[in-house]
Amino acid sequence: MKQKVESFMIVCDCCGEHYHDGNDLCCYINDTDGSDIEQEALGSCWIKVRDKHYCDRCYSIDEDDNIVTKDGHKYNPETYEEL
Repeated sequence: MKQKVESFMIVCDCCGEHYHDGNDLCCYINDTDGSDIEQEALGSCWIKVRDKHYCDRCYSIDEDDNIVTKDGHKYNPETYEEL
């Protein structure tokens, strides 16, 4: 039988890369709100700033410990307010 199944994936808001666990794309079918896959990505090298997710290639930490994203934003790491 072929059946359509809804699931969640985490996608980088800067480059569009999908979070994967090192082998293949990663999604959780039984994750009713996307929080399980989000926690896995954030436990990896991904970050979430406000409602945006960034893969490890799309952000860096500057000399003042601010988060700098490749899409041109800079955030305070404690409050996530844009600088």
